[in-house]
Amino acid sequence: RDLILDVGSGHGLVGPSLATMELGNDDTTHERSKLVTIDKSAALGSAFENAANANLKNERYTQVKGDPVSSDWGKYKADSILFVDYLNECDWEEVLTLLKKAKRSLKENGSIYIVETFSNEENDLISPVITVPLLMLTKGSVRSFMEYKKFCLEVGFKSADLISLPNSKHS
Repeated sequence: RDLILDVGSGHGLVGPSLATMELGNDDTTHERSKLVTIDKSAALGSAFENAANANLKNERYTQVKGDPVSSDWGKYKADSILFVDYLNECDWEEVLTLLKKAKRSLKENGSIYIVETFSNEENDLISPVITVPLLMLTKGSVRSFMEYKKFCLEVGFKSADLISLPNSKHS
């Protein structure tokens, strides 16, 4: 992959790992990937450190400081776009705006990855251990996968699949 956008990156823990991941053969390693982190938070200082620790330096790492909803990141044409623990902090209008921006920013055959804790269809959280902190952080807006899938299809993505991450509260 050539370019990875980490939208709402916060401390930037996932993007550097993906951008430097070796997948087992020379044709699919990420050792030349570039990472762009987009966030308004003060956590971008930590994101810079995490990228540097992963040897993402100079032209391989860029920060865009600003609100991902209102800032212009359309000049980046990405192979992959990450939303990690971010969309649940946004209202539906902002989620729709972000997914539309992601659709416009993807290269052909690119993918977006939404890594969140989802509620099930009965609106129960998947992991009760995180219920109180998550509801406080998101103002009670934890959503189901089917809600995200509906929006993804609405903005023009061909499919949306739920994949459980091993040893994680995320899907």
